[in-house]
Amino acid sequence: MNIKDGLVTVKEICGIPVKVDIVQPVGKANVRTLLPMTPLGITVHNTGSGDREAGDEAHANYLKNLEKADQEYKSWHFTVDSDSITQHLPLNEKGYHAGDGVNGYGNSKTIGIEIAEGPKYKQCEENAVKLICWLMHEYGWTIDNVQPHRKYSKSNKLCPWRILKSQATWETDWYNFQHNVIIPKYNELFNGGAVVDTPVTPSTPVNNHNIKVGDTVKLKESAVQWNGKNIRADYKKKEYKVKQLDTNGRTVLTINDVVIYAVDVKYLDRVDTGGTDTPATPATPATPADTTQTGQFKSYLVKVTVDALNIRKGPSTSHNIVGVIRDKGVYTIVEEKDNWGKLKSGAGWICLSYTKRV
Repeated sequence: MNIKDGLVTVKEICGIPVKVDIVQPVGKANVRTLLPMTPLGITVHNTGSGDREAGDEAHANYLKNLEKADQEYKSWHFTVDSDSITQHLPLNEKGYHAGDGVNGYGNSKTIGIEIAEGPKYKQCEENAVKLICWLMHEYGWTIDNVQPHRKYSKSNKLCPWRILKSQATWETDWYNFQHNVIIPKYNELFNGGAVVDTPVTPSTPVNNHNIKVGDTVKLKESAVQWNGKNIRADYKKKEYKVKQLDTNGRTVLTINDVVIYAVDVKYLDRVDTGGTDTPATPATPATPADTTQTGQFKSYLVKVTVDALNIRKGPSTSHNIVGVIRDKGVYTIVEEKDNWGKLKSGAGWICLSYTKRV
């Protein structure tokens, strides 16, 4: 591993120069918390500054001055600009960047990355994506371990605002960034473009509670939020739909398409709805399961069952790879050809041999 005692030990990450310039502790715990952390993911931010000079070096000096002033709780682990990366905190130390308190999951479990916002912002973001991919590779994380500041912020701060377009669309914006920007770059950097359409050994499934996307569920009395916080008693009397299910067993629950919160599947009981959320089995093998009686294709959901599944430009291995699915997520198929399915997002086609219908 290229990280020792929380410090990056290489001079470059994916060709980008790296400086380890750790803020030295002064006085009270403000920039430097000195609190131990075992990182479980990444929180992504924009610096909020369009200052031409506010790159990684400027932010390193800002944090040092903040520590000396001994007045404000604020810190993160990396700043990335258009030509370099600076590490400010050890990666095994909590920071103050996620807006969820010293014991919140964002602050206490994730590495904070600030993307500088100078005139070369596009390059700053590209470099940040490379850093994210490198950290994912070093720690063995999946895309679910990479989240925006908005996910943890108690004030619902729209950050990183260059990536999240609005409060109404931030979840979709982030999903698109994960799957259309980070995952393709990860595949490019660490698989050399040589990924083939063969299954890899799947990891042990987290979800052994028979919960799937589309299910109607109720919360158990023992249920808590994903970050360990209590859930209001009246919320536990309602029924929810499972909108998303990630690889670490957390679900996103909704009422009328409004997201409530995410909880672990172990805190859910499935409500029997007579199977209306499950695609019907065709009456005879001669009738394709993906068409209506009029012959029009009927979209359906599939769950990826392997750790890495290529997205190709067309429905065969002769077409170019345009991305890779690594989250074992649930996807909508809107067209089918020769055991290949076209993704609703328009990203491309996947081989249905490595999926199951949900």
